[in-house]
Amino acid sequence: ELQASIRDVKEEKKTTEAFSSQLEGRIRGIEEKAHESEKKLQEHAEKHLATSSAASNLKGRAEAMEKSQEDMKDRLNKADIAITDYRVLAAENKQNIAKLLEVVSSPDVLVNMESSILDVTKISQQNSKALATLTAQCHELSQQELEAQKNTEHLGEQLVLLGKRAGRMETVLGLDEMGKDDEDAKTGVVFKSGILLTEQQRCMVPRFFQDEYVRWRDCQCNRDCFKNQNCCYDYEQQCKGAKSADAPVLGALPKALAINKTTSLRGATTAKWGSCGEFTCAETYVSWRPCQCNSLCKDYGNCCSDYQAVCLSPPAPAIPGPAPQPPAVTPDLPDTSGPSAPIASVPVETTPPAPANVYAVNVTALPWTWKDGLNSPSESPLLTFYMYRAVSDEVYPPLNTNLGSLPGVLWYLHHEVVIQAPRKFQISRILRYKVQMRATAPLLRLGMHFGVRLAYDKGQATGPFVCGRTNVTNKDGTTEGYKPKFCGDGAFKAQYLPDLKPYKNEYEYSAYGYNVGCNKLGEYPFPMHPVYYPNAIWYTLPGACPNNLYYNKDNSCQASQPGGYCPNMEPNGNGTCTWNYEDAGEISLDELVGIKDYASWMHSHREYDPETDEGVKFGWWNGINSTTANQERVRQAAELFDRRYPYMPTVAELTNPPCDFNFGYFYKEWYRKDGYSGPCGPPNAHCKGGIWWIRHEGLRLHPKWYVPLTTSASDDDIQRLLYQLGENECLRPCNWGETPTAATPSKETP
Repeated sequence: ELQASIRDVKEEKKTTEAFSSQLEGRIRGIEEKAHESEKKLQEHAEKHLATSSAASNLKGRAEAMEKSQEDMKDRLNKADIAITDYRVLAAENKQNIAKLLEVVSSPDVLVNMESSILDVTKISQQNSKALATLTAQCHELSQQELEAQKNTEHLGEQLVLLGKRAGRMETVLGLDEMGKDDEDAKTGVVFKSGILLTEQQRCMVPRFFQDEYVRWRDCQCNRDCFKNQNCCYDYEQQCKGAKSADAPVLGALPKALAINKTTSLRGATTAKWGSCGEFTCAETYVSWRPCQCNSLCKDYGNCCSDYQAVCLSPPAPAIPGPAPQPPAVTPDLPDTSGPSAPIASVPVETTPPAPANVYAVNVTALPWTWKDGLNSPSESPLLTFYMYRAVSDEVYPPLNTNLGSLPGVLWYLHHEVVIQAPRKFQISRILRYKVQMRATAPLLRLGMHFGVRLAYDKGQATGPFVCGRTNVTNKDGTTEGYKPKFCGDGAFKAQYLPDLKPYKNEYEYSAYGYNVGCNKLGEYPFPMHPVYYPNAIWYTLPGACPNNLYYNKDNSCQASQPGGYCPNMEPNGNGTCTWNYEDAGEISLDELVGIKDYASWMHSHREYDPETDEGVKFGWWNGINSTTANQERVRQAAELFDRRYPYMPTVAELTNPPCDFNFGYFYKEWYRKDGYSGPCGPPNAHCKGGIWWIRHEGLRLHPKWYVPLTTSASDDDIQRLLYQLGENECLRPCNWGETPTAATPSKETP
């Protein structure tokens, strides 16, 4: 028995030695992988050393990798010690051998090592993309510098021509005969002074310019001015309806015109001769600019001299960074709320709201499908609150635009504007509007005050629009159900209408009226990822002709698609009167963040770099995913508004109401099958019973079940809904002249 025991011990010893040999081979393999990984890390570090911010990140991660490798080596040393101990104890205790096998066979070591190698590979790929982007940006900046030099030379030539034109205009208007005492009046008219004709001398003065576009005029008196929405206020009286005999002549004009800096019909003050680099490349026509930077300026011959270089050359793309995690430590924001912001002792001058539509609403041409509730006031409560908007020095009313809550606007600035220099679109201010709104009856019936937020571009709604329904199919190809189909990134198209029956235009307004739309950031439609600005909301304010570009809103369009803006009255909640606004002040973005001279400051600083999640020599925007830091930014902006406008309600007093848009209820009917295709016929007894119950009980007890029907729905409407739901054996009602399908027999018992 002793010999047998000795033999067993020897066999176990051999087994242990064999296993130890295998384990040593595995350890050597791990050390080789670690060596290769370290070697790759060094190569990547040397390759990307030229990129300072990327190299800094790589260095930090390399140090973490080295620390991980040191931990790995410690683990391996401990494993060696454990193996030695197990060899000694193998003959004495089989249980210890089993424990040794359990420990050394664990795959955790290999998994951790492979994970580290994958991390290094991802870092390398990200650094390669960043290097390529920076190279492209450097190339773009070089091109822009060359273009700027050319534009400077061209601008000098234009200024010479401008002086000559100014002299000719002085002669035409009789200003060359003014004496020294009239210099103040003369300054307001001379072209080189940069101040244009006053609102009082609109169409009375340039009768000879009636059929052509005059770039230096604040408004126009030609036959295309209605199409371009830049007619002078007295165009109808002086130009369109007046007889030639009644037209004023130049000789009748006073020699000294008391002309001052004025405000155009769009609320924009006149500005000096400039360039697209100064004005930004907005697609809108800006009546107070002497030259334009939009895509139609070539057609009208009024482009700024640097339009080709500034507006048609695409800007360098922002460097996309990896989605950062919320920092553990909240960065301290510099407090910019000191005495630099003077308190306004009296109300400052504000821009008056945009005027109402000139043309009366054509009620019969409105796009309503379900007129019940849209042509009469609703019982919704009146909501009054502030909306905000980030803008450049350009001013135009907030009709057919997107606005936001204060956190929503700061989110936009943080993610899209301050990540580049100069700031995107030359944004320099945050405007505030006091908005009144009232929901329409169809929205209120669903428990909502806001509809969906559509995106607007150049005064035109660009979606996303619902444009039909999509079948939800099972694996065997059978239809399981339906869901709405969306079309976006462009204007609403007539080709969508066959799939939108019974709606005559875009569903979002035809079904619910011209409602104010909203979306909580982080939910449909955009952005859909986590947002660390609490209460960040974006809004839609629909004006006239939301499907048309800003320059294509003619009288018939304004009469049939008037929008929801109704100034000088309290919104009543019918489909064409859902909101109004008044100007409620503005703050400077530079003052908010503590920059005194941005033009010179930006050459040696950077507001915010998404790669490093901080600025360069600047810290106001640090921590994009820090909820606490973002709340502090919002607090400072609100405090600046409150100090600057103490006579107005505070930001807290007119805080934004909850965005209660509900996607499921709003688009509920598009989760049903098409009610205008398939078998048709009169209702059988079972179907008639369903129609009766819905009319007398269902619509009253459960109005949300039967959207969009109301108590005024016809029997055909209810039958069609039951057909869509597949209930009560209902066929769809036949159209006029359509042959009925064979009737479905009733399954009711006598």
